[in-house]
Amino acid sequence: MNWGDYLSKRILFCNGDTKQVKNCEFYYKKVDKNSKNNSNTVNGNVLIVGGINMDWINEISKNYGTNKPLVFKEIQNILWYYSVQRVYQLIDQAIEEEKLIRFGNGIYYVPTKTIFGISKLDPAKVVFRKYIANDEKVYGYYSGLTLLNGLGLTTQVSNIIEVVTNKEASRVREIYVGRQRVRLRRARVLVTNENVDALSILDLFNQLDPNKVNGLDWSRVIDYIKESKLTLKKVLEYSSVYPAKAIKNLMNSGIMYEVA
Repeated sequence: MNWGDYLSKRILFCNGDTKQVKNCEFYYKKVDKNSKNNSNTVNGNVLIVGGINMDWINEISKNYGTNKPLVFKEIQNILWYYSVQRVYQLIDQAIEEEKLIRFGNGIYYVPTKTIFGISKLDPAKVVFRKYIANDEKVYGYYSGLTLLNGLGLTTQVSNIIEVVTNKEASRVREIYVGRQRVRLRRARVLVTNENVDALSILDLFNQLDPNKVNGLDWSRVIDYIKESKLTLKKVLEYSSVYPAKAIKNLMNSGIMYEVA
């Protein structure tokens, strides 16, 4: 057979364990690129094969799930044994084969098949992943009507998702994520896992009309405060970065005394 019918592929041989570098070795194998019977095992051991094998998509699915936003770093964590350039090549190939979908700039997802075809990614999930939190840390929170509606303080439903985030440098900016309109606001202070609940409550009371504070149903807000174990002390710690009306509205509502 002509050498042009063959392809050299780098193979990482890990005895089934892709995490233990010391158990791995690189070697080259001549593979017939036209054959549909390219084995991914040697003596029953698992191989991670660059270029053609899509087994890494299964690893993505196991670690991050399907129909969930992925950033490049998360894919790179799975393909840690390849160069950045090679990872992008594998991503492009997976996209061509519809095993991975590029939602937008820097966002991907593993699709599933439905009766209507390839699944679509919910833009709200992308907004959450890009601007609010990932599996490890929080860097934003909902605000505006999105927050009020989520806490049961209004029945108004906005077609705009409003977010305060560390990921935005402008005071306020509107963008589209897919077809979803999003209003981003720069955080007053760095949002973290430790302070996000206090900042959300201060943001909430900063939006409210002081004349309507006493007539609202606070049950879901009280539940939220209890579940997050938020204290008045923690709220006061960040009150200085908000207008005075935020803490005034909070105190007039009396809810912090119910959960203190």
